[in-house]
Amino acid sequence: FSSQYGYNGKIDSIRENEYPQLKGSVYLDHSGATAYAKSVLDSFTNDLTNNLFGNPHSYNPSSQLTSQRVELIRARILRHFNANPGEYQVIFTQNASSAIKLVGEAFPWTFGQSSFRYLREAHNSVIGLRRFAEENNSPDIQAITEDDLETTFKNIQEGSINDNLHPEINHEINHDTVYNLFAYPVQCNFSGQRFPLIWTKIIKKSDSDKSKVLVLLDAAAYVATSPLSLADKDISPDFVAISFYKIFGFPTGLGALLVKTELTPVLKKRYFGGGTENLSDRYEDGTINFLEVISLEHAFNSMERIYTGFHFIKNHVTALSAYLYRQMNSLRHWNGSPVCVIHANNDFSDSSIQGPVFNFNVKRADGSWIGYLEVEKLASVSGIHIRTGGFCNPGCLSRWVNVKSDQVIANFKTGKVCGDDHDIYNGKPTVPIKSCHGFTIPLSSTWPVTSQGLLYDREWMLVNLRTGKALSQK
Repeated sequence: FSSQYGYNGKIDSIRENEYPQLKGSVYLDHSGATAYAKSVLDSFTNDLTNNLFGNPHSYNPSSQLTSQRVELIRARILRHFNANPGEYQVIFTQNASSAIKLVGEAFPWTFGQSSFRYLREAHNSVIGLRRFAEENNSPDIQAITEDDLETTFKNIQEGSINDNLHPEINHEINHDTVYNLFAYPVQCNFSGQRFPLIWTKIIKKSDSDKSKVLVLLDAAAYVATSPLSLADKDISPDFVAISFYKIFGFPTGLGALLVKTELTPVLKKRYFGGGTENLSDRYEDGTINFLEVISLEHAFNSMERIYTGFHFIKNHVTALSAYLYRQMNSLRHWNGSPVCVIHANNDFSDSSIQGPVFNFNVKRADGSWIGYLEVEKLASVSGIHIRTGGFCNPGCLSRWVNVKSDQVIANFKTGKVCGDDHDIYNGKPTVPIKSCHGFTIPLSSTWPVTSQGLLYDREWMLVNLRTGKALSQK
């Protein structure tokens, strides 16, 4: 097994001491919400017990203490992402989706001229920005593929004006700079596929005084298990959306939007519900969730103490993912047909192109599909926590499971809705199954799978000594 696994042999002690809530469970929904460490809760509770934190919009001692701690956390966040405090500002939001929505609200749309492009693998939160573009009569709103981008990049490198990101500008009616928006995830939440940060640099090569592209990076899934550096100004995006419960498990109602300071005079404030001219305060309407913000100090401290650095977490989850891929890919039925159809185009060994998200469907020996609901129920009985569904990513559902728009409409007309039990339609799976590895998973917590199924499953029974009857495993 890879030497990158297990934090130099500490994984079992880390799990026992920091994650007692995981005892008896195989938790594989880390991209949904990762597990919180006990030391974070203990340290935060002690902080609340020994300090009085007041509303930061006052000037009394408790208010001033809160304000000081909040500003320290903003600096800590920037330091975590290697972001220059002079180049980025931290705006606290409810979650990553709220951060992305804020981009749409504050973006300097030019009516009838600004374009909005997003990668096909984007989350629904990004796709939702279409509405802002539509309200501003955007002439160009579309999802694009990696192949589309490669063509665009080639045109940019060759100096072509037809680069597909800068629409034709009518300067007879507009003499100001037209801003266009391009959004993509650095890691796809559906498949775990990763995309390069250097895209930002290539895209901005075609900027001019007349037309510019601002880049929004959805980093929520990526930063949960990997370090993200914004130190290189040439490749750093204009907006970065993150969610803290994806990283720490706690707090759960807090995200952030990292925004380049140079955009301060460009962004448009649509609603004023408090705040100041400072970029962070200006877009934080009302009182922020200051206690949860303060809890981040304890979350950062615990993560650094337990794991030393996020590169160790990245190494651990990569080793786990590569191991799982080898095991699942080798599973065969009695007739040699594969058990799993894995929705990926690599072997999970290279963390630069693949994150720890394992998306798959299961087949019977005759090639027919096993519905996600059946798999999920069997996993739940065995204490295995997995996730099923479309994962708010219609582009990837179409790409990997071949669920097209007409099928989605047909499924809906027959009663199919998100979260129901309709897992097979016309012999095809409606959505896949997802296993997401986190920093707390040891290899010893897995249940080995053989060609007959889970090892020892249905080969033993519990007998009620009083009645002599076997107890159902369900």
